[in-house]
Amino acid sequence: TVTLSDYILTEEGSTLNRGTTGVDGYFASGTSGSTKTNTAIMDIPGQVTIITREFADNIDATFLGDALQYVPGITVQQGEGHRDQISFRGQETTADFFVDGVRDDIQTFRDLYNVETVEVLKGPLAMIFGRGGGGGAINIVTKKADGIPRYAGTFSTGSYGRARFTADVGQAVTPDFAVRLNAMYEDSATFRVFSYLERYGINPTAAFKLGEKTTLHVSYEYKVHDQNVDRGGSSINGRPFEYPIERFWGQPLASFTEFDGHVTTATLQHEFHNGVQMRNHTFYGKYGKLYQNIMPVSVVDPATSTYTAGGYQSDTDRSNFVNQTDLSYRFRQHSHVRHTVVAGTEGVGQDNFEFRNTPSFNSPNSGISTIGNIPTSKPTIFNNVFYDEPNRRRQTDVTTWSAYIQDQVEITPFFELIAGFPFQFPSLQELA
Repeated sequence: TVTLSDYILTEEGSTLNRGTTGVDGYFASGTSGSTKTNTAIMDIPGQVTIITREFADNIDATFLGDALQYVPGITVQQGEGHRDQISFRGQETTADFFVDGVRDDIQTFRDLYNVETVEVLKGPLAMIFGRGGGGGAINIVTKKADGIPRYAGTFSTGSYGRARFTADVGQAVTPDFAVRLNAMYEDSATFRVFSYLERYGINPTAAFKLGEKTTLHVSYEYKVHDQNVDRGGSSINGRPFEYPIERFWGQPLASFTEFDGHVTTATLQHEFHNGVQMRNHTFYGKYGKLYQNIMPVSVVDPATSTYTAGGYQSDTDRSNFVNQTDLSYRFRQHSHVRHTVVAGTEGVGQDNFEFRNTPSFNSPNSGISTIGNIPTSKPTIFNNVFYDEPNRRRQTDVTTWSAYIQDQVEITPFFELIAGFPFQFPSLQELA
């Protein structure tokens, strides 16, 4: 009798299985991230670095940026706008992030609580990932229900009241049905007064065996990130102004960021009797993100030791729908040449609304957008703030369709060729 866990574990032999293969501790022998088919890393004509779960745990990486600091050629930047921001060998990006092969372009700090591996792919990758920068791509492979019994949890604590809890539980319910649940909660503060951080996420997944060679994986994730926004102090005479590190500059009660996101996915895999393998992946994400801050907008006046405060508010509502269909077929030409042909399509629909406001201090529509003469000895203010002065409004609706075909040709055990042709149909974009 073949159980669900047996079937899913051997599914690494499936050409189209999305993810990292051959993982053993810090080592991973293959991936489908850069070719869309399971390929040994040594056979990929490019640079690939894979961060495994064990490595991430051993360095205590909780954010994606924590793990990427250990990847050659990657520079993790500050993340202006409360988002992951990296540089691929000098090419900066905030958008070349993917989850299980699907673009994840909501700009936030990504947690690793439900991540199995992180694949760092360097170089131009338009063939596989379409639009984006030429520096490379980050493909996050998430944890999935696999029928393996697991009951794990972690708890950590640290300075300034930091506490973090994670859980990873799952098992096969029947030979044809498995479930898994990953969850995370974190609460913390910093050395600065009025600071706080609270974030949590929950990600249930399920797997169904619908036939001898047919599986369905479904997943839902809900994630929240709330945090104060601290832009720090100002400068004087071209140098940082020295002040007690615990003091907050600006209006702390009007400086914070909020993020909540919902992601639902469904992946259907099937192998036909003629050996053709099919994978259909549907992704729907809905995100809401707001951040606002009141911070120094001037240098410190040396004569009066005062500064001026101002700020802004930014809000984004975005929904993404993606559907990918891939077909793969392996065959031999003569006795030595082996082909792996893969072709597919992708349809993307995105609705996005962004607005930005400037503040009014003390009363609504006061026309007072800055507060001056704030003494550096008492840099924290508590004036009423109303973000009611429109600065920017932007609405975009984008629809794209693309197709590709690729052939991996193994001529000898030591010589292979990969050739492909992508095509993107004209996109429909509406701006308001």
